[in-house]
Amino acid sequence: MEILKIGKQAVKVSLNEAEANKYNILNNEALNEEEIKEGFSLLLKEIKSKTDFSYNNKKLFTEIFPSKNGGCEIYISCVIAEANKTVYKDKSQEEARKKPSYAVYELDNLCNLLKVIYRLRETKFNDKSSIFYDDEGEKYLLLLENVSYKSIKYSFILEYARYIKCNYISYLNEHFKCIAKNNAVKKFSTLT
Repeated sequence: MEILKIGKQAVKVSLNEAEANKYNILNNEALNEEEIKEGFSLLLKEIKSKTDFSYNNKKLFTEIFPSKNGGCEIYISCVIAEANKTVYKDKSQEEARKKPSYAVYELDNLCNLLKVIYRLRETKFNDKSSIFYDDEGEKYLLLLENVSYKSIKYSFILEYARYIKCNYISYLNEHFKCIAKNNAVKKFSTLT
């Protein structure tokens, strides 16, 4: 058994096939829940005896990955009870917080799209914007970054368009034709 301490409240444990069987970690379909818990409890006691890993009264997050030698690698981390945060900080969660906010509006025709762009130009809108076209529905989609659809400053858009809930920009790129990307308001303002 190899134990690698990761941070204050996390460990990586490498077990060979015999050790994985001893602790009922792999191929435990024939075991009942109590036998699995007992094996895992023994493993935790072994880890605690060899390291200063402390997990008393804490919830544990465990990931098990089979290894080529028939054994496995186990990552165990304590979950902090206060905001349900784990010791491992997931970079994707941090990046998600840094992602710009955006609003997506659906417009029935080019005329309404140009009216919105004209009004955005008057507000000196300089953030990223993209325009998509829906061939089937013959509608335009206007994506504005760093804009909340609840913003009073941009509430005029709802006179010409409908706000649509779209959680993923990748969905727009996959299902609609992108006419202008990142600086659509600037490009289309020459048409108004």
